[in-house]
Amino acid sequence: KSAKSSKGPKSSKGGSAGAQFDTRLNRGGDEVKRGGGENTDFGKHPKNTKSGNSANHENGGKKIGRSAGCSHKRIDISNLVDGRNEKALNFIVNMDKLALCPGGDKDFQITQRYNLAAIYFETDGSSWRGVPSWLSESNECSWEGIKCKNGIITEIDLSMKSLSSKLPDLFSEFPSLVKLDLFSNSLTGTIPMSWQKLTKLENLDLGINLLSGSVPDIFGSMENLVRVHLDTNFFTGNIPKSICNMIEENNKFYFSVDCKQVECNSCLSVSQEGSLGIRSGLNNIITKMQSGSVGMKNMNAALWLTILFSSFFII
Repeated sequence: KSAKSSKGPKSSKGGSAGAQFDTRLNRGGDEVKRGGGENTDFGKHPKNTKSGNSANHENGGKKIGRSAGCSHKRIDISNLVDGRNEKALNFIVNMDKLALCPGGDKDFQITQRYNLAAIYFETDGSSWRGVPSWLSESNECSWEGIKCKNGIITEIDLSMKSLSSKLPDLFSEFPSLVKLDLFSNSLTGTIPMSWQKLTKLENLDLGINLLSGSVPDIFGSMENLVRVHLDTNFFTGNIPKSICNMIEENNKFYFSVDCKQVECNSCLSVSQEGSLGIRSGLNNIITKMQSGSVGMKNMNAALWLTILFSSFFII
């Protein structure tokens, strides 16, 4: 175990930014296999029939949506989900080939599929890379980047999938998450306060995006948290107190942030004995290239953004 120093890393405002680093090797286990194929835009609203039943769709002779036999499906599902994303609601009600009917244990699965669909549409899912199974009739636990335990989503890994637009607060609707990895995308906005509901979270990676604002103090309830990567973004302000407490109390806790923009001196102690250093964010991309997990097309934006920042990290 490393000894701890009473001195914090120097702020970049006062000179060189002292920083601890981790190599982030084997960031999340096996890389999700990327397949070909195009993603269907499920956002278009189907026409209603004259009888008043919406969307009597056929797919190879198999009826989907409300035509599968669910009466009042839209009304029932609207009571299960927030319904803010009309495209996701339309997908669940009319276009989902799994054609789940509300009631009993299916309500939970309908809610999970709606929330995933809403995230898909809110982050321009039609432009994602390597996610052919998303919004398919297969169980959502088999969709790329999704892992479940007993049918409950516990991991979401959408790193390097070309997500864009505002960072969705809907991730907070998966309270059993232990891992949320959105590394190297083009997400904007701030970290939602609603994420404090993710009390089981162990690993959060938002590195290399376009996020901004201050880092909210939402981590105090995440007792199992061991990794938080916020590097190579546009965050400002101070490191939140809850993160400082974790750095102080848990020598296995890893945290990365850009000390050129965030006041790293707000945390008092860091470990010594060789673990204090400076690492360019470019190293993480190079490591992934060598392991074959990053293709040239997928890495361009992340590479240039990382070069621009020459980010520094603390643990």
